[in-house]
Formats: sequence, C-alpha cells, structure tokens
Amino acid sequence: MMRVRIGVAVVLLTATGLAVPFGRASAIVGSAPQSVPQEVPAIFRPFYQGYSASEEQLKAARAALPYDRVSLQRSGGMVVPSGAFTLTLSRSGEATLSTDAAGAFGRTGEWVGKVSIFDFGKISHLMSQIGFEHLGQRYAVNQTDLHTFTVSVATAHGAFAVADYGGAGPVELWSVEQSIKGIGSDIAWKKK
Repeated sequence: MMRVRIGVAVVLLTATGLAVPFGRASAIVGSAPQSVPQEVPAIFRPFYQGYSASEEQLKAARAALPYDRVSLQRSGGMVVPSGAFTLTLSRSGEATLSTDAAGAFGRTGEWVGKVSIFDFGKISHLMSQIGFEHLGQRYAVNQTDLHTFTVSVATAHGAFAVADYGGAGPVELWSVEQSIKGIGSDIAWKKK
C-alpha cells in the first residue's frame, strides 16, 4: 500500500500582487499600516489614512489634488453596438457615465453618481506617480477594428489625453485604465 500526501497551499493575493501564504496573511488582513510610507507625497497621504483623516484634512487634500477631472472613454471597434462609454470622475465627487446600447457597466444611457474622495485621491496618486502627462499622446497596434481607450485629465493648467488603440500602450497606462474602470464599477449609478 502506498500513501500519497495531498496538500493544498492557500495564499492571499495582496493589492500589489504579492502572494502571501495564508498563515502569514492573517497578520496583514484587516489592518492598515500605522504610518503612511515615506515615499507617498504629502498631498496623497490622507488617502492612505482611511477614515482617521479629519474632514478638514480631506477637504484640504481634495483642493490640493493635481487633477480636476479624470475620464476614460472606450470607442471604436468592430462590434456593433461597440460597448462605447465615457466615464468621468471629478475632484468634487461627481461622476458621470454615458454608455451606448451595448450597456457598458451593465447600463445603457446617461448616469450620475458619486466617486469617493479616497478613490479619486488614489487614482490621482497613481497618475501622478507614473508621470501620466509624460506618456505619449497615442499608442496603437498595426491592426484594424479594435477598441480605443482614451484617458483624459483636466487640470487648472489645461487638459491632456492619451489614446490606447488595441492595448498597445505601456502597462502604466493599462493600470490607469483598469483602475478607472474598477472605480466606475463600484459607483452606485442613478439614471440621469
């Protein structure tokens, strides 16, 4: 008779993509760091303090953010209807969503909602950290009939947009696109 030992490794995948064995993960699940890491710029620190940041701190942090609006637009593609949408997040907390008949985000038409200051602060931090304004204005694959994702920002000094046709852009741009879509998926939308 032969004995076979079958084991199951349970790991948790952290927000940074780090796989942590379950036994060690219990120390990090549900607890925030006592202090914000030094590499986080001062204007973004309140967004890493959770609800321990005061209303005054959050109001000042909101005013100091580098972006007034962040938008993600999906357009083009051969599929009709194309699943086109425009999702706009504003520093003020307002969010708007416009979708075509394909119903991006499970909806069709014009929608309004609220984006949390924490989500807007962190997408602003991500875009600032990757140097969004220094990306190329357009990335494209050499194919036809694909979707274009365009990320746009508005600041006190003007506007800047980056188009990503067919997923040709750098991973930093992809991370911004995915983050904005994720934030949009969490918003409680109301018909306009």
